[in-house]
Amino acid sequence: MFRSQAGGACDCGDTSVMKEAGFCERHGPHAHVGKPILPPELLAVSQAVMPLIILRLIQHLRSHSIPDILEDQLQSVQDADCFITMLHEYSGMGAAMRHVMTSALISPQLYAQLTEVPSGDSEYAQFMKEAQRMYEKSLESLPGPEPPDEYKAYPALQDSLVHRTFLEELVFWTVKFEFPQKLVCLLLNMLPDPDYKLFSNEELATKMAEELHLLHVMVVSLRDMMSKILVPSTLQDPKKNFHFVVDCSKHVMRDHCYWPLVSDLSNLLSHRPVALLFLSDDSLLEMWFSFLSMFQGMNVNQRELSTHVEFEPNTYYAAFSAELEAPASAMWALAIHLRDTGSIHLTKIRIPIKLAFTSHSIAILQLSLVKLFGHKEYF
Repeated sequence: MFRSQAGGACDCGDTSVMKEAGFCERHGPHAHVGKPILPPELLAVSQAVMPLIILRLIQHLRSHSIPDILEDQLQSVQDADCFITMLHEYSGMGAAMRHVMTSALISPQLYAQLTEVPSGDSEYAQFMKEAQRMYEKSLESLPGPEPPDEYKAYPALQDSLVHRTFLEELVFWTVKFEFPQKLVCLLLNMLPDPDYKLFSNEELATKMAEELHLLHVMVVSLRDMMSKILVPSTLQDPKKNFHFVVDCSKHVMRDHCYWPLVSDLSNLLSHRPVALLFLSDDSLLEMWFSFLSMFQGMNVNQRELSTHVEFEPNTYYAAFSAELEAPASAMWALAIHLRDTGSIHLTKIRIPIKLAFTSHSIAILQLSLVKLFGHKEYF
């Protein structure tokens, strides 16, 4: 089964991405102008049934979530293929049906009501109790990162996840099952609905960065991911070197597990207001430099003089890709916004970097800014 690593969605109708002149007749703020409004009774049945259909998908994912056995989890998604295909067909019926689906997906009231475990010993009550137990076990299998003390109050960095809508739980299962294509596409198919957005929209991205501390959550998560695969650096004298770097032979590095998160961070930083927020936050920058330092001095080549090397390690590719995809992609996403004198104050090093090493990406960034501004004295 194909599993999506980085997907996309149609931007038609999104004024922050495309000009209105390029919208098709079905999308955009004027798509429904002059068109008849559907009578409420026509949607009454779908509004009553759709939450139960979504609940059934949630129940299936819960009851077949076997922690740490990915093959069985993927098979459970495959078993629900016809059911998910049916939901795809519903979303393709048009804006009215999509709105019914998104309303059910983002309603906290419906989620709380339908996922409540009933009392008693009925067959359904027993089924819901077991599904709830499996759900809680799956939540425990994906612990959150350990944030700095000043970030522990942020909702997304709590010890345990608390889902409030069907959409939030479906996103959780999408991550848990490593992005199965049909589930990802189902969630993306709802984007034309105005009440349902991704943070590719600049206004929403900025709002999430300001109010939900999305940038902090992403950087904390990246740093936590890499902190679990650190090894002592072999640069210079090991007895005097206390620097730790990522182990490029680990699964996280070999299979580019960091890429979906880094890709989303780069997409966020493509919005100028978000990038300026990032560069204006000293504590966030210091945490980012701490993350970058984990790549400085990784995968050092050791020349073998005494014995024959039968197999050359392929960790060099993981190291090269990581430098390109993690530090460099974010660096260029930031640098593109620093093209005028109004952002000169953001290019100064305003924080003491108390690190044994810093990524050479920082030096490259400064050289790039010198080329843009032509004033080396600012850095």
